[in-house]
Parts: sequence; C-alpha cells; structure tokens
Amino acid sequence: MVADIEAVKRIHSPFNVFPKSEVYKQAGLVKKSIAIIVDHEDVKMRRKAIGNGFSNTNMRLLELVVRAKVDMCVAKIQRNLKNHDTVDILPWFQFTATDTIGEIAFGKDFGMLENETWHSFNWDLLLASCVMFARGHIPGVAYLESFLRCIPHATIQQVLTSGERVFSYTDEALENLKHEAKKDHSAGSRRSVFSVILGNQDNPNAKYKMSMEEVRDEALGFILAGTDTLTVTSTYLLWAVLRHKEVRRKLEVELSTLGDNITDEGLQQLPYLRCVIKEALRLYAGAQIGLPRTVPRSGTQLGPYFLPEGTGVMTPIYSIHRDENIFREPAIFRPERWLNATQDMEAAILAFGGASRSKNLYHYLVSVLPM
Repeated sequence: MVADIEAVKRIHSPFNVFPKSEVYKQAGLVKKSIAIIVDHEDVKMRRKAIGNGFSNTNMRLLELVVRAKVDMCVAKIQRNLKNHDTVDILPWFQFTATDTIGEIAFGKDFGMLENETWHSFNWDLLLASCVMFARGHIPGVAYLESFLRCIPHATIQQVLTSGERVFSYTDEALENLKHEAKKDHSAGSRRSVFSVILGNQDNPNAKYKMSMEEVRDEALGFILAGTDTLTVTSTYLLWAVLRHKEVRRKLEVELSTLGDNITDEGLQQLPYLRCVIKEALRLYAGAQIGLPRTVPRSGTQLGPYFLPEGTGVMTPIYSIHRDENIFREPAIFRPERWLNATQDMEAAILAFGGASRSKNLYHYLVSVLPM
C-alpha cells in the first residue's frame, strides 16, 4: 500500500506510467476497455479514438438525454412525497444513472425509470461483476469455474452464463446503434458517445478506428465504472447537503443565479457547486479500496524504498482522501476547502483512479452530477 502523496503522484502520473495490474486482465469480463488495457501506448491510442465522444461539444448534444432522465426521476420522487410516502433515494438514483449511461453508451435506456423496476440486464451485469471480482482476487477461481460449468444446476449456470447474456444484449444494442450512426443525424438517428466511432468503422479515411468488440468493452466498462459510482456519490452528496444547512443555503443562492434556464454550461460556471461535488467525491467516492498498479521496467524509487520491476503497488483511496497532511479536519464535509485547493489536494483525489486513465469518466460524472 502506498499512501505518500508524492509517490501517489508518480504512480498515477500520465507521464511516468505504472501499468494496470494483471488482476484486471484476470477478471475477464471487459478485456479491451481503456480501464483494463495494460500497455500505455494502446491506452493513448484508445483515448484518442474515443476522445471526441466525450468532448464538450458532444456532451452538449447529449445534455437533453441527461435532462430528461433527471426530470423524470425528480417527478417520480415528488409524486411519492405528495402521497406522504417515505422515499428511498438510492434506487431512484440507481435507475437514473443506469438509464442515462445506457442511453449515452448504447443509444437506448433500460426502461428502469419508466417502469420503476430493475432490468434483467442489470441483474446479469451484477452477477457477471461478482464473477469478475472473484476471478481477479481469489486464486484458483478460474479452474473452479471450469468445474462448475459441468454441474447441471440452474442457479450455478445462471451465474456463470451471466457474462454471455450481457455480451449478447450489448452486441445487439450496438449493432442497432451502428446502423443508425450511418444515417444523417438530422434525420433523427440516436446519438451516443460511440456514434462517431461506429459511423467510421467502414470509413477508409478515418484516423482512429475500433472494432465492435472494443466498442462493446468500452460501453460495458463505462456502465460498470459509471453507474454505481454516480449512484453512490450522488446519494451521499444529497445526504451531506441536507445535513449541512449552511452548505445548502450557499448552494441554493448560487443556483438561483441561473434562474429557470438551467443548462450544463451554466452549471459548470458555478464555483461553489463544483466545490460541493469535489468534497462529495473526496469523502464518498464510489470506490474506497486500493487501485492495483505494477512497477514499470527497471524498477523505481518510491520514498525511501526501491521497488523492482513487476512489483504490485496499491493506493488506498480511503486513506489518501483523509490524509491530515493534505486535508485539514478531513472527516468534516467542508466544500469551501476547494475554493483555494493546493496541488496536493487535487492530486490526492483518486475517485476515478487518477487522471491518467479516468479523464473521460471524470468529465462525464462532473457533467451529470450537477443536474
């Protein structure tokens, strides 16, 4: 475990690359996602290929998708409150996050908000994620899995084949999106962050291309990394704001400057709102465990220790986000600390695994959370 801030900066620097651990490959569900790829040169090429999908211009085009989902979520919560029902915010935020990311990644949602229930895809994705975690962290699971596949038990087979059903659903959704991506957008075709990539697959002049398997893995990686992250952080953010009256008052005053014309562009210009989001990401990040990386060739010096090539290192997010040397009174929810953030404070935020690999996801979440 490495929690020293200078060492953390090096581990997650985009210039002094510590490759992702082989644990990510062993997990097996999404082998070609940018979050999993070990080779740094491949990562740079992939980032260039999908970068346009997460550009400010494209995110503005997708703003209506986000707005529609958020409005539907708020309307349903208000309906329950009018009926004097106790509202559990977490599932509503889960439905909203999953439907939003589904439409942005696949060009269609899962109908969870509209139907107010879970989609079979999400249950399969949950099962597949559990299998993926076990493969990556428990020795011998891959061999045990081969044995279990021979047992004709319905529940066992449902768990082990969950990944195949996830792939089947994703492939079908992306094929439909690819067909529409070739149309003129003005004709009403759906748009996603992968529209340009899919539309360029048969274009000989396209500079950056991705196979359907690569697009599928990126879309799944987006959902795996984004839904729970967005759900957990947004739930805790609301909880924290409601618990701190002065934070709520300042936030309401700042939001009132936008009037009724609330847009993503306007929200991005609100400094206190961004401080609230950063503080929520610091205390209530969706992932609090260590992020495994590998020491690069020729080894490296981290603090007083020399680590040889191939050594596994982990950065414990929970501990770093609460380092008293970086954050004064770290246990307190205090958004104002970010008004004059230091370089160490910015470098210590590892809610998305560090800037070197997670720029696209960070861009998306900071665009969606204010809505």
